[in-house]
Amino acid sequence: MAIEYHFAASPVMSDTEALGYFAGLLGCDDRRTDTFAVGPVVQIDTDTDTAEEYPHTAEVLGGIPEFLSVTFRQAKDLGDRGDASAFGDMLTAVVRFFEDFPDAKGTFAFNFETILVQRLGDAGVVLDRRLLEPDGYNRHGTLDDLLAKYPVREIDQVFR
Repeated sequence: MAIEYHFAASPVMSDTEALGYFAGLLGCDDRRTDTFAVGPVVQIDTDTDTAEEYPHTAEVLGGIPEFLSVTFRQAKDLGDRGDASAFGDMLTAVVRFFEDFPDAKGTFAFNFETILVQRLGDAGVVLDRRLLEPDGYNRHGTLDDLLAKYPVREIDQVFR
């Protein structure tokens, strides 16, 4: 099974536009469909989900009726440095989304359960303390720039 990360956000663009946005940032040039692209280290799958399908996620995002859903599947066998770099690139792309769309709310989570980045309410972009771990997500210091730029705290894990 691939390593999956999921980004749920305010629908500031269509799922097709979201694919173009994230595929451009992550070098996923092989577009298989309007909502699925493959790159050397990650696959991206986008969709528009509804509160009826995923009521808890919609509630976390402020009770919106539909939301943008982006799934990142990280390739296996990248080696330790490659793995750390691929994760750093995905995280940077999500944070850039928040920078480019200042009114968007969202969460970026590992396997739909462990929130690593969020912007909800008026708190701004917040990074979870797990990202500080030098033997975990921040291997080789790949997240140092983001960790220096944004507040880091324990994020309430609302999806558990």
